[in-house]
Amino acid sequence: MYKRLTVVCAFVLLFFTACVQNPDEREAPEPPRLLASSVDELRERLPSLQPGDVLLIADGEYADVGRLTFHRSGTPENPIRLRPLNPHQVRFTGELRWKISASYLQFEGFTFDQVHKVPAEKKYDSLISSSFSSRGIEFRGCRFLSCQVQRRENGSSTGNIITLRGDRHRITGCFFYDPFTGILGLNGDEEKMEKREKGSLRIDHNLFRDTSRWREEGQQGEAMFMGRGFSHFRTQPLGAVVEFNVFDRAIGDVHGEVITVKSSHNTFRNNVFANGPGAWFKGGAHLSLRHCDHIVVENNLFAKLGCGIWVTGRHHRIENNLFVDVDFCGLFFPAGNLQDVEDDRAVIMVGGERLDLTESDPYDYIAREYGAVFWAAEACRIQHNTFAGLGGAAIYMRGNKKAKHGFLLPSGNRIEQNVFHTMNHVEPNPFMFIDEPDHNLINQNVFLLPKERISGPVGTQAQVHRSWQGGTRNLAGILVPDTPEAFGVQKDLDLPPVPPMPGSLRDQPLKARFEPFRSHATLGEPLLLDAAFSAGDIVEFQWEFGDGATAQDAGNAQAHIWRTPGSYPVTLTVRDRSGHTDVYTRTLEVLPQP
Repeated sequence: MYKRLTVVCAFVLLFFTACVQNPDEREAPEPPRLLASSVDELRERLPSLQPGDVLLIADGEYADVGRLTFHRSGTPENPIRLRPLNPHQVRFTGELRWKISASYLQFEGFTFDQVHKVPAEKKYDSLISSSFSSRGIEFRGCRFLSCQVQRRENGSSTGNIITLRGDRHRITGCFFYDPFTGILGLNGDEEKMEKREKGSLRIDHNLFRDTSRWREEGQQGEAMFMGRGFSHFRTQPLGAVVEFNVFDRAIGDVHGEVITVKSSHNTFRNNVFANGPGAWFKGGAHLSLRHCDHIVVENNLFAKLGCGIWVTGRHHRIENNLFVDVDFCGLFFPAGNLQDVEDDRAVIMVGGERLDLTESDPYDYIAREYGAVFWAAEACRIQHNTFAGLGGAAIYMRGNKKAKHGFLLPSGNRIEQNVFHTMNHVEPNPFMFIDEPDHNLINQNVFLLPKERISGPVGTQAQVHRSWQGGTRNLAGILVPDTPEAFGVQKDLDLPPVPPMPGSLRDQPLKARFEPFRSHATLGEPLLLDAAFSAGDIVEFQWEFGDGATAQDAGNAQAHIWRTPGSYPVTLTVRDRSGHTDVYTRTLEVLPQP
């Protein structure tokens, strides 16, 4: 078991290297190229594209592109590619609405800077969306900065940045920053959904960062929303693989979901979920398994969050994850009121009796009267995880407040061979709060205590080790201090910088260059400076922010907060492997809070 703990901790270090690699770069003979130098030329070229074509967009800013529809399809062997003439140098701004009614298209290396949606007739739409018949749409190395959609009169969202319907899509190496909307919606293939067939989607090596602006407005909109929701309850085995992503300060809507999962047969592995404090019911960040079955969550890091995973549904496998410095609990299992699904409709039990759902859309009524509809977790495996430095319990399974409605408690779950470590000296049992522990198998877990007693369920064959206050204990050769740092997580997480863009700039002459993500900084708020515009075989970035503060980092992005309004000369110095340097200075305005 301790060997598994070491493997989990080692993953934290390995992840930071893996997630910023530009995945699957393969040099191939260059296919035919077309060039578009304006919005009009772009519209003119789109209908003539053939499988294997590459449409190059000339460098520059493209404002208010408006509606574009992509009808021409490539093939799996010869996709149609759209990319900038030079990496990083095409920026879309203003009004934008792309509708993809085609298959096997690749969008590479574009920047979407403060784009907003063209007014649409539909109540729910997105900046970029694909049809249910589409296949093989890829976004590679694109950046979406402070994008937003229109809101309804009641203030709620009308869409996401990207909504992918269909199958075999991929989003890789992209960066999503400061959205004022939901980010990704994955709805899969409608025909597969109706036939209960599993699709194929891949979301990998992306960075999702800073979604607080959206949440502060009281809006609903997660970093990722997977599935169709209540009207197609659990009928869609989406088949998505979400791996090697960083969700940093990516707190979701008012409930705190980073990802809401309303589809089955999805896998989450080798991701980092970090920096979303506060209990989940206060909006703290968490991964929400909400209406789903057969979900795999393995080898992930959950750090400095309100909650780790919110678990409902059946047959999930949650293994070999590290939960550290979480405010409320590592795993939260709510009671449920769903007993069965008949003809795609939920069978809701209230007070031991079946609720009559003859209305065409009873969801609003159910949510208002009884809370959302959930299937209490059943037959899930929670194994080989490490819980360290939690503010509350590692595992929380309670349903007393909902007992009057006949809610069902989680049952038949296996909680085995986990390591529980806590610094909580207040709670009588800092490890598990479970109303009916006999309903679940708790077996062969290791408990590292902050004090000399433990109460509550520990299960069978438990190993209980007592550590003295302020000290450490060496178990089987492993040092276990009473600090989160012992589990591979520093006080300030060193999360990866902005992922590199497709197309290498290493062979070009050394050049220092950065762009701010906004035209000005606001007093007391971080402004992200993007140095991926630099070129050369760079090994070091050095920053001077004009207020006396400096930073030195091997990454290509840096955030800074200025404390006084004014004009500040910001200087970037880059150094290559030969020791040569280049310097770039740009003056930024810092404005008072509005």
